Amino acid sequence: MRIRTGTTLIELLVVIALLGIIGTVAAVSLRAPATRAASDASIRLAAIRDSAVRTGRPVTTVWIVAGTASAATAYPDGRVIDERPDRASPLSGRMSVRAR
Repeated sequence: MRIRTGTTLIELLVVIALLGIIGTVAAVSLRAPATRAASDASIRLAAIRDSAVRTGRPVTTVWIVAGTASAATAYPDGRVIDERPDRASPLSGRMSVRAR
């Protein structure tokens, strides 16, 4: 009786697939905090815009990221005004204008 040593092609493919899955999970969980904060801000702005359009009333939100406070107001017509006019809106990509 002959004893086989080594690995089969199927075993090699399974190991490569598992490494790929583990690498993907690690990359997603280790995103840069700034990227995660920007994503959270975009989600928050979309939520307040939807709420303003749905209720017909302006909605304001304030959040703090890394010690920096930010605020935005969404209006029933779909506009989102950022407190800092030098920042582009993550929703539209356009520069926001502060209402006075």
